[in-house]
Amino acid sequence: MLSLIEKPTLLLNPAIAQANIAAMAKKIQAAGAVFRPHFKTHQSAAVGQWFKANEIGVKAITVSSLEMASYFAQSGWKDILVAFPVNLRQINVINSLLAQKVQLQVLVESPKTALQLNQALQHPITVWIKIDTGYHRTGIEADKSPEELAQLLNIISACKNLNFSGFLTHAGHTYTAQNAQHATTLAQQSLQKLLALKKNYPNALLSAGDTPTCSLLDSLQHNGIDQWRPGNFVFYDLQQYRLSACNLSQIALCLACPVVAVHAHRNEAVLYAGAVHLSKDAAVLPQTQQLSYGLAVALNDDGTWFFPDEVNPEANYIRALSQEHAVLVGSSQFIKSLQAGQLIGILPAHACLTAQAMGQYILTQSFETLAMMR
Repeated sequence: MLSLIEKPTLLLNPAIAQANIAAMAKKIQAAGAVFRPHFKTHQSAAVGQWFKANEIGVKAITVSSLEMASYFAQSGWKDILVAFPVNLRQINVINSLLAQKVQLQVLVESPKTALQLNQALQHPITVWIKIDTGYHRTGIEADKSPEELAQLLNIISACKNLNFSGFLTHAGHTYTAQNAQHATTLAQQSLQKLLALKKNYPNALLSAGDTPTCSLLDSLQHNGIDQWRPGNFVFYDLQQYRLSACNLSQIALCLACPVVAVHAHRNEAVLYAGAVHLSKDAAVLPQTQQLSYGLAVALNDDGTWFFPDEVNPEANYIRALSQEHAVLVGSSQFIKSLQAGQLIGILPAHACLTAQAMGQYILTQSFETLAMMR
């Protein structure tokens, strides 16, 4: 079936993805916490069904937009948290989902937003307060502004349409850590800031969970977090590999790309695969310290892949991207083995954006097409 591929095509190995799901579910279940996975990485109703397997049994999910909430509600998900500051201009979508009996949950971080939301709602909604525990993107820095948090809580409690659930954080700064140890330290500091809120608000639920935190911590037990929301782990990628949050064998996505030119004299080849396919996100490879937009792999006939140099899997990588071009640099032996028209695979630096860019998956072995939200 690889012979039918004419242009960049996103391959998904379901065995790897399902193993990633099972491992994360087991880790979170062992902690006695709720597994509320973030679906923004895969954005696929079909992949979402893998989380409903009996041994996993996910019933509550996280999304990053109201459009995504609507998409997954249509495929049967009823407990949906939108982990993004509530967009008041989409109040009609919020009211529509609530009218459909979707247990929608949203984030607030300011009194003004809470008051406007309460006034515009036609049905009560569950709200979480976003806490900034070091990422400095959104949320209240509760350790520095406890009075700001108390004021917001007082306003929420006075709003008839707002039901307070708890405090939520996303330790996105773990992605920029220098290494695994640094990422682990940042994760622990973030969790400590969130857990400190239990002293004054013992009945509030706590929600956390970026993929580096959930993957790198040896255990999620006995730390007081009520629910975890990792997302990227379903596919993993080179950014996670850089942090030792995964190994290369756990990466479940591969972009099949045609070779269009070979420049053996400089150990390079050009692929039909650019920023519009892979995004411009990159990752520093941990062994070679090279900045890479993807790692090259060889493809089997069933769409699965392997490293042409198992001793040095980082030897062949994408060094540059433009809109449609990818410049691959590699070992002399590997580059000389390539020819125009051949297919090779690229493991992405950032799986979430690659999936979003490509819009669908082709499963390895079965070559079944899985649709994504569009």
